Amino acid sequence: MTFILEIQHREIVHHPSGWFVEFQAVIDDVVQTSCATFYDPPQYSSAVCEGSIMLADDDPLPMTDAEFAELAEDVSTWTPLNADLI
Repeated sequence: MTFILEIQHREIVHHPSGWFVEFQAVIDDVVQTSCATFYDPPQYSSAVCEGSIMLADDDPLPMTDAEFAELAEDVSTWTPLNADLI
C-alpha cells in the first residue's frame, strides 16, 4: 500500500483517451537510500513522485481536496521525479 504524505500538485487533463487526474505527491518509502548489509535490511525514504489515474466516462470530475485525495489513493504507479534517487 502506498502512503501519501502530501499532495503537492493536482491537475485534471483531457487526453484523446479520456479524462485523467495527474498528481505530484510526496510518497513514503518509495526510493531505496541504502543497500542491505549482512546485518541490516535495505533502507527506504520518501520522494516527490508523479502519478495519474484515468476517470471513467460516468465519473464526476473531482472538486474537493477529499475527492482528489481519494483518487490519489487509487494511483497504481508512482514514479520518482528525481531519477538520481533510483
